Amino acid sequence: MSKVLKTDEVFMQRALELARKGYGKVAPNPMVGAVLVKNGKIISEGYHQYFGGPHAEVNVLKNMTKSQINDAILYVTLEPCCFQGKTPPCTNFLISKGIKDIVIAMRDPNQLVSGKGIKQLKKNGVNIRIGVLKEKAKNLNRVFIKNKTEDLPFVSIKFGLSLDGKIAPLHAKSLDYITNHESLKEVHRMRTHADAVLTTSETIHKDDSHLGVRYVKGKDPLRVVIDSKLRTAINSRVYRDNNVVVATTLKSAAKKRKAFESQGIKILIYKGLRVPLRHLLKDLYKLGVYNIMVEAGAKLATSLLKEHLADELTLFYAPKILGQGIPWVYDLGIKSFKHALPLDNVEIQRFGNDIMVKGQIAY
Repeated sequence: MSKVLKTDEVFMQRALELARKGYGKVAPNPMVGAVLVKNGKIISEGYHQYFGGPHAEVNVLKNMTKSQINDAILYVTLEPCCFQGKTPPCTNFLISKGIKDIVIAMRDPNQLVSGKGIKQLKKNGVNIRIGVLKEKAKNLNRVFIKNKTEDLPFVSIKFGLSLDGKIAPLHAKSLDYITNHESLKEVHRMRTHADAVLTTSETIHKDDSHLGVRYVKGKDPLRVVIDSKLRTAINSRVYRDNNVVVATTLKSAAKKRKAFESQGIKILIYKGLRVPLRHLLKDLYKLGVYNIMVEAGAKLATSLLKEHLADELTLFYAPKILGQGIPWVYDLGIKSFKHALPLDNVEIQRFGNDIMVKGQIAY
């Protein structure tokens, strides 16, 4: 690796750190950071701070003079946009500012931009280098990438479980917390960053789940309940207000559907005996749900994994052993370790004596 490339990585790493400051504030837009470098030193920094606000490229250059910009290099974590959205095209802004050298971590997966921004900049005499810390940039904006490449929400499955992989004793009447309060607070923090929490009627029956944010500050996500026959009671805690979508089938009673709708609860109705998961996710995406957290049982988790619809897994392990118990996942049809589902970009973190393992599922 050349000395120049090592330097590129240092500056791009700083741009990625800045981009992360937009976490939870810029969605459904991507997190983007930028630094302006001259004579080997950072002279300005910027990032996309809030949805609808100026992009990182504007924030990093807005107070820079032409003499400062002259011979400077711009490092940006995502290809600059080239279309009019809530803000003007960044490519036009960069060209007008006289930037001549730009290092970009990754192309924008948005088809309105992908490659077009780079092409426009090159046509106007800008030197482009692309791919520096590309994988880190992709990991940072994994939700945005999934949205733009598949028109589907990013799906993260969460479980609290024992060291031997059980979520509850075999004959448990309710799903009590197996993890500690620190883990519980982290789960509630995760909910604040999700557009929706997805669960099933089975989980509601067992636990009368609340699925809101209670132990940290933040907005309650939309609650989505898969209930093929509308068996859940309308006075369940999950239906405490109308911030709910219920996915059901034509097998459910029309009278009960009307009762839910009379409370302002949105009902999505599907043909067949079961709610089709891909179809449901497509419909939720159209409703503006870009990031889903799954809090249900092994049945739904297994189905999402089998259909390659889950993107991320977060497991909170408590230092306890149950022996016989309910697993978090059922048979996936895997016959050898060679075909086991691996996790990429694995994070490990402690919450008291609990251990959280998080990673992206690599099908």
